[in-house]
Amino acid sequence: MLAISSTTTSSAFNEFVLTHLRHARVRARLALNHIDAAGVALRGGLIDGEGALDLIGEAGLLNFVLTGVSS
Repeated sequence: MLAISSTTTSSAFNEFVLTHLRHARVRARLALNHIDAAGVALRGGLIDGEGALDLIGEAGLLNFVLTGVSS
């Protein structure tokens, strides 16, 4: 009986971790889309460098872009 309980707990924890990994993946893709959009707009002349950094900053990604470290 204990093994079943342990397996159930382990399975529930695995689902919990998988759910959080899926959410992290979606957040990472959203961040990448913000970075890509700023790059496309900058390359296309729609905004200047400062505008690109403003867009990235509004998305909360400025530290990541400047230092390569996520907050």
